[in-house]
Amino acid sequence: KENMKKKLFGILFILILLFSACDRFKHVFEQIITAPTAKFSADVTQGYAPMSVNFTNESVQGTNTIIAYNWDFEDDGVIDSNDENPTFTFTEIGDFITRLTVTDGELESDTTLVITVLSADEPLAGFTVDPVEGYVPLEVVFTDTSVAGSHPITNWEWDFENDGTIDSYEQNPTFTYTEPGEHTVKMTVFDETGLSSSSETNILSRAQNVLIELFTGNWCVNCPVAEAALHHLKSIYGNRLSYVEYHLYDELQIPESIELQNYYSASSLPSTIIQGTDLIMGTPEGLENLIISYIDPILEQATEVELLELEIEMTRDQLDCSVQINIEPGTDITDYYLKYVLIEDESTEYFNHAHENLRNIAIAADKLSLETQALEQPVEFSLELMNLPYPLPDDIILVVWVQKIVEPYNESTCQVYNVIEKSVE
Repeated sequence: KENMKKKLFGILFILILLFSACDRFKHVFEQIITAPTAKFSADVTQGYAPMSVNFTNESVQGTNTIIAYNWDFEDDGVIDSNDENPTFTFTEIGDFITRLTVTDGELESDTTLVITVLSADEPLAGFTVDPVEGYVPLEVVFTDTSVAGSHPITNWEWDFENDGTIDSYEQNPTFTYTEPGEHTVKMTVFDETGLSSSSETNILSRAQNVLIELFTGNWCVNCPVAEAALHHLKSIYGNRLSYVEYHLYDELQIPESIELQNYYSASSLPSTIIQGTDLIMGTPEGLENLIISYIDPILEQATEVELLELEIEMTRDQLDCSVQINIEPGTDITDYYLKYVLIEDESTEYFNHAHENLRNIAIAADKLSLETQALEQPVEFSLELMNLPYPLPDDIILVVWVQKIVEPYNESTCQVYNVIEKSVE
């Protein structure tokens, strides 16, 4: 009987463990429900009363379908329309906050846009841009189209980066954008009495940037030549050129260094890989000019991938990051990866064979397949820092790029499509 009791107790104990485990597993596999994201645009945001405005819904649904659109055109708490794309006429003068709230029945999101209605006495700011998008360096011509109110317009103020700094007082200026990204331009006009109004628009400057990966070692006799060439080229091309030094067989080696050396078949040091497809072994005469001959044609190409809005948040254990990746619709992204490397800008502790400070040293790296990512939203990724010496250097930079990676390495297809970098603060 005693043995029977022990057996029964054992069975009961196992059953309790199983029920407890099932309960834990149930929570592990719960679906994550995401909320919708409210977004809309207006065909006009400034004008004279009465002003008719057509609103276009651009909201993005979350896990569940959006079932309701609530529009409050004057932000007074009163729902003025439930149409998806309504029209509203503003008859009063002033600044009106239009609010759109979308819901899927459980979760909701809202966003706002300011509509400015002017009196006939005030000037109405307006301008055109040519072109509205293109590749850096992008020269843009701005043409004033403002309409005077009761008095002539006498002054124009242009803020080409919307950073609060007035960049030009000309009526029809020209400005060149040298960095890629979306730029908000604000123009304010004043009449002789001091009355004013402002107008804004966005300009998109694109860039096909270049990535160079260098395999080196601080014991390598010839490597300082390649390192000096890349450092000089970086000073010339700025953020249009990013380069990463993977160290081999010294104290700065990371696991990815050996993996990548084997992948590229970089059998000698230094080995320089440009945009993932062009491999230069050693230090041939005229190395810098040879690299330039590869770089310049790449910079003139139309980019196949846009990398925008790189955001970084650092904790003690990892970097949590996100980046917007724009790829031409219909592109087959099989074998496309987001790659990211954390580098130290300049080391004051380690030196190359010529006793020069080492630069752009890879200290952590990882990659993420894009095949399963929803590219309509920013792609989130993280980089573990737990195994690195702490504290980290204070001059670290995150280099991010998109590359096609196939096995084995194929120099005609494993190209880098674009690259950006950002200092980690």
